[in-house]
Amino acid sequence: IHIDDVPVTDSQFTGLVTINTHTGADDQLYDPLLTEANAGWTSSHRLQGVAYLAIRLKWDQDVFSGMPDITALVRGRKIYDPRTPLDAPAYSSNPALCIRDYLTNARFGKGLLSSSIDDDLFKAAATDCDASVTFYNNGISGKLFDCNAVLQTDEQLFGNIEKLLMGCRGFLPYSQGKYGLSIDKS
Repeated sequence: IHIDDVPVTDSQFTGLVTINTHTGADDQLYDPLLTEANAGWTSSHRLQGVAYLAIRLKWDQDVFSGMPDITALVRGRKIYDPRTPLDAPAYSSNPALCIRDYLTNARFGKGLLSSSIDDDLFKAAATDCDASVTFYNNGISGKLFDCNAVLQTDEQLFGNIEKLLMGCRGFLPYSQGKYGLSIDKS
Protein backbone atom coordinates (compact mmCIF):
# COMPACT_ATOMS: atom_id res chain seq x y z
CA ILE A 1 0.00 0.00 0.00
CA HIS A 2 1.40 3.40 -0.99
CA ILE A 3 0.33 6.97 -0.29
CA ASP A 4 1.52 9.38 -2.98
CA ASP A 5 3.97 6.67 -4.17
CA VAL A 6 5.49 6.33 -0.67
CA PRO A 7 5.04 3.03 1.22
CA VAL A 8 2.67 3.39 4.19
CA THR A 9 5.42 1.88 6.35
CA ASP A 10 7.49 5.07 5.88
CA SER A 11 8.11 6.84 9.19
CA GLN A 12 6.47 10.08 7.96
CA PHE A 13 3.07 8.36 8.28
CA THR A 14 3.55 7.20 11.88
CA GLY A 15 0.46 8.10 13.88
CA LEU A 16 -1.27 9.58 10.82
CA VAL A 17 -2.46 6.51 8.93
CA THR A 18 -4.59 3.60 10.12
CA ILE A 19 -5.34 0.84 7.61
CA ASN A 20 -7.42 -2.26 8.21
CA THR A 21 -7.22 -4.88 5.46
CA HIS A 22 -10.14 -7.19 4.70
CA THR A 23 -9.70 -10.07 2.27
CA GLY A 24 -13.38 -10.78 1.59
CA ALA A 25 -13.77 -13.85 3.78
CA ASP A 26 -17.31 -15.13 4.25
CA ASP A 27 -16.91 -14.83 8.02
CA GLN A 28 -15.25 -11.40 8.16
CA LEU A 29 -16.49 -8.98 10.79
CA TYR A 30 -17.42 -5.32 10.41
CA ASP A 31 -14.64 -2.76 10.50
CA PRO A 32 -14.56 -0.47 13.55
CA LEU A 33 -13.05 2.39 11.49
CA LEU A 34 -16.23 2.48 9.44
CA THR A 35 -18.60 2.28 12.40
CA GLU A 36 -16.61 4.97 14.28
CA ALA A 37 -16.91 7.32 11.29
CA ASN A 38 -20.61 7.87 12.11
CA ALA A 39 -21.58 7.40 8.47
CA GLY A 40 -24.46 5.02 9.13
CA TRP A 41 -22.30 1.90 9.25
CA THR A 42 -23.14 -0.66 11.93
CA SER A 43 -21.81 -4.02 13.04
CA SER A 44 -24.21 -5.54 10.47
CA HIS A 45 -22.17 -4.03 7.61
CA ARG A 46 -19.67 -6.87 7.37
CA LEU A 47 -19.04 -6.72 3.59
CA GLN A 48 -18.69 -10.49 3.48
CA GLY A 49 -17.17 -11.64 0.22
CA VAL A 50 -15.80 -8.16 -0.52
CA ALA A 51 -12.10 -7.37 -0.24
CA TYR A 52 -11.45 -3.80 0.87
CA LEU A 53 -9.28 -1.43 2.88
CA ALA A 54 -10.70 0.72 5.65
CA ILE A 55 -8.43 3.76 5.94
CA ARG A 56 -8.33 6.65 8.39
CA LEU A 57 -5.97 9.55 7.76
CA LYS A 58 -5.07 12.27 10.25
CA TRP A 59 -4.33 15.54 8.48
CA ASP A 60 -0.81 16.93 8.78
CA GLN A 61 0.06 19.76 6.42
CA ASP A 62 3.75 18.80 6.52
CA VAL A 63 2.95 15.30 5.20
CA PHE A 64 -0.13 15.76 3.00
CA SER A 65 -0.22 18.53 0.41
CA GLY A 66 -3.82 17.70 -0.52
CA MET A 67 -6.02 14.66 -0.98
CA PRO A 68 -3.48 11.81 -1.12
CA ASP A 69 -3.37 9.24 -3.90
CA ILE A 70 -3.65 5.80 -2.27
CA THR A 71 -2.65 2.74 -4.28
CA ALA A 72 -2.33 -0.93 -3.42
CA LEU A 73 -0.96 -4.03 -5.08
CA VAL A 74 -3.79 -6.55 -4.86
CA ARG A 75 -3.61 -10.26 -5.56
CA GLY A 76 -6.72 -12.18 -6.52
CA ARG A 77 -8.67 -14.99 -4.94
CA LYS A 78 -7.18 -18.21 -3.69
CA ILE A 79 -8.32 -20.86 -6.14
CA TYR A 80 -8.33 -24.62 -6.55
CA ASP A 81 -5.78 -26.29 -8.83
CA PRO A 82 -6.95 -29.70 -10.11
CA ARG A 83 -3.31 -30.63 -10.81
CA THR A 84 -2.68 -30.66 -7.04
CA PRO A 85 -6.07 -31.70 -5.62
CA LEU A 86 -4.81 -32.26 -2.07
CA ASP A 87 -3.31 -28.77 -1.75
CA ALA A 88 -5.28 -25.93 -0.22
CA PRO A 89 -6.53 -23.25 -2.60
CA ALA A 90 -3.78 -20.73 -3.36
CA TYR A 91 -3.30 -17.51 -5.31
CA SER A 92 -2.68 -18.12 -9.00
CA SER A 93 -2.51 -15.97 -12.11
CA ASN A 94 -2.90 -19.04 -14.34
CA PRO A 95 -5.75 -18.25 -16.76
CA ALA A 96 -6.98 -21.85 -16.94
CA LEU A 97 -7.35 -22.00 -13.16
CA CYS A 98 -9.02 -18.57 -13.08
CA ILE A 99 -11.54 -19.66 -15.74
CA ARG A 100 -12.27 -22.88 -13.85
CA ASP A 101 -12.80 -20.90 -10.66
CA TYR A 102 -15.14 -18.47 -12.39
CA LEU A 103 -17.18 -21.29 -13.88
CA THR A 104 -17.57 -23.10 -10.54
CA ASN A 105 -17.94 -20.11 -8.21
CA ALA A 106 -21.56 -19.74 -7.11
CA ARG A 107 -21.16 -16.18 -5.79
CA PHE A 108 -19.17 -14.47 -8.55
CA GLY A 109 -19.46 -16.82 -11.50
CA LYS A 110 -21.61 -19.49 -13.10
CA GLY A 111 -21.83 -21.84 -10.10
CA LEU A 112 -21.32 -25.04 -12.09
CA LEU A 113 -20.78 -28.24 -10.13
CA SER A 114 -17.26 -29.68 -10.30
CA SER A 115 -18.80 -32.71 -11.99
CA SER A 116 -19.60 -30.42 -14.96
CA ILE A 117 -15.91 -29.65 -15.47
CA ASP A 118 -13.51 -31.80 -17.47
CA ASP A 119 -10.56 -31.46 -15.13
CA ASP A 120 -8.26 -33.41 -17.48
CA LEU A 121 -8.65 -30.67 -20.10
CA PHE A 122 -8.28 -27.92 -17.49
CA LYS A 123 -5.11 -29.56 -16.10
CA ALA A 124 -3.61 -29.72 -19.59
CA ALA A 125 -4.60 -26.10 -20.30
CA ALA A 126 -3.13 -24.95 -16.95
CA THR A 127 0.15 -26.70 -17.77
CA ASP A 128 0.14 -25.10 -21.24
CA CYS A 129 -0.35 -21.65 -19.69
CA ASP A 130 2.57 -22.25 -17.31
CA ALA A 131 4.93 -23.24 -20.17
CA SER A 132 8.05 -21.08 -20.24
CA VAL A 133 8.64 -19.04 -23.39
CA THR A 134 11.25 -16.51 -24.46
CA PHE A 135 9.46 -13.29 -25.28
CA TYR A 136 11.94 -12.17 -27.95
CA ASN A 137 15.43 -13.12 -29.23
CA ASN A 138 17.96 -12.89 -26.39
CA GLY A 139 15.11 -11.67 -24.21
CA ILE A 140 13.65 -12.61 -20.91
CA SER A 141 11.55 -15.71 -20.37
CA GLY A 142 8.25 -16.11 -18.63
CA LYS A 143 4.98 -17.99 -18.62
CA LEU A 144 3.08 -18.32 -21.89
CA PHE A 145 -0.03 -16.74 -20.31
CA ASP A 146 -0.85 -14.93 -17.07
CA CYS A 147 -4.23 -13.63 -15.96
CA ASN A 148 -4.52 -10.37 -14.09
CA ALA A 149 -8.04 -9.52 -15.17
CA VAL A 150 -10.57 -7.56 -13.15
CA LEU A 151 -14.09 -8.77 -13.80
CA GLN A 152 -17.26 -6.84 -13.09
CA THR A 153 -19.93 -8.92 -11.36
CA ASP A 154 -22.67 -6.76 -12.87
CA GLU A 155 -21.61 -7.75 -16.41
CA GLN A 156 -23.09 -10.78 -18.11
CA LEU A 157 -21.41 -14.10 -17.48
CA PHE A 158 -20.59 -14.65 -21.14
CA GLY A 159 -18.83 -11.28 -21.39
CA ASN A 160 -16.60 -12.07 -18.43
CA ILE A 161 -15.80 -15.56 -19.74
CA GLU A 162 -14.99 -14.04 -23.13
CA LYS A 163 -12.50 -11.64 -21.47
CA LEU A 164 -10.80 -14.50 -19.66
CA LEU A 165 -10.66 -16.66 -22.79
CA MET A 166 -9.24 -13.86 -24.97
CA GLY A 167 -6.39 -13.41 -22.50
CA CYS A 168 -5.14 -16.94 -23.13
CA ARG A 169 -6.40 -17.68 -26.65
CA GLY A 170 -8.68 -20.27 -25.16
CA PHE A 171 -12.02 -21.83 -25.99
CA LEU A 172 -14.49 -23.90 -23.96
CA PRO A 173 -15.47 -27.12 -25.68
CA TYR A 174 -18.61 -28.75 -24.26
CA SER A 175 -18.65 -32.51 -24.62
CA GLN A 176 -20.57 -35.29 -22.87
CA GLY A 177 -22.04 -32.87 -20.33
CA LYS A 178 -18.75 -31.29 -19.30
CA TYR A 179 -16.94 -28.04 -20.03
CA GLY A 180 -13.28 -28.27 -20.93
CA LEU A 181 -10.64 -25.72 -21.85
CA SER A 182 -8.24 -25.72 -24.79
CA ILE A 183 -5.44 -23.20 -25.26
CA ASP A 184 -4.10 -22.19 -28.68
CA LYS A 185 -0.38 -22.63 -28.10
CA SER A 186 0.80 -21.98 -31.67
